[in-house]
Amino acid sequence: MISIAPTTALEHYQTLLDQVKSANPVILTEDDQEKYIILDLNDYKKLINGLSLLTDLTDSKKLKDSSK
Repeated sequence: MISIAPTTALEHYQTLLDQVKSANPVILTEDDQEKYIILDLNDYKKLINGLSLLTDLTDSKKLKDSSK
């Protein structure tokens, strides 16, 4: 479940960080607009690894298509 909090919540950062858990990021807002996200480190690593895999797949498809 995603939590949403204003950036002013950073004044009490420990309370805010306690809300961040795996699959439970905290979105920070500024002027009622979503602006930042705080992710669990393992979730961030999974996200980066997934993006890397998608990039590799896209690159290999482009290479395959160009060799036709």
